[in-house]
Amino acid sequence: MAGVLAVISLEPVVQVGEGFAMHPLGAGLLPPFAVAPDGSALLLLGDVRASGPRGSFEVLKLSLEGDTILRRDVEYVPRRIGPAEREQIHQAFAEYVEDPRLPRSALDFPEAYPPVRQLVAGNDGSLWLLRELDLTGGEDRWEVEGFVRITGVPSCPLPWEPRMTILRATWEEIWGTSRDDLGVPYIHRFRVDRRCP
Repeated sequence: MAGVLAVISLEPVVQVGEGFAMHPLGAGLLPPFAVAPDGSALLLLGDVRASGPRGSFEVLKLSLEGDTILRRDVEYVPRRIGPAEREQIHQAFAEYVEDPRLPRSALDFPEAYPPVRQLVAGNDGSLWLLRELDLTGGEDRWEVEGFVRITGVPSCPLPWEPRMTILRATWEEIWGTSRDDLGVPYIHRFRVDRRCP
């Protein structure tokens, strides 16, 4: 299937010795999804397509009965995974699974990073998209949109500390958690400044 880059095109589970681990690019057995705060719908990432330098992905809102309420195509520029990044991801994964001799062939890499790693449904109708992994910048990048008028042109990208989980979000504020080096959890509350630099 030429020209298709999909989260589900990765083998989501990697065999490590006698056991298994999830793929380091965040590909799971299911596509990224979120439940609407009122529990009435499911938001999920649909088909991911790329042709040349441009790509698109679907964002779907489904009723609990499975009916499509909304569907939006979002255009994006795929971030290719270079040889140095593949090596860095492989080394980090080998350390994570405590197997320094993990063969290179154990990890299947797509041509480009999956465009969205996580979705968070805001309490005010906003939709938060955790975008591609950024190994060089050391921070995650969230984009926030109003789901009804999602255009693919993000309102300001929001830099975010890695390993911080968003629990609740609106256009004005974010509640999240992180853990320190000893595993102690912390709760954070941030006000969102949506002015673009």
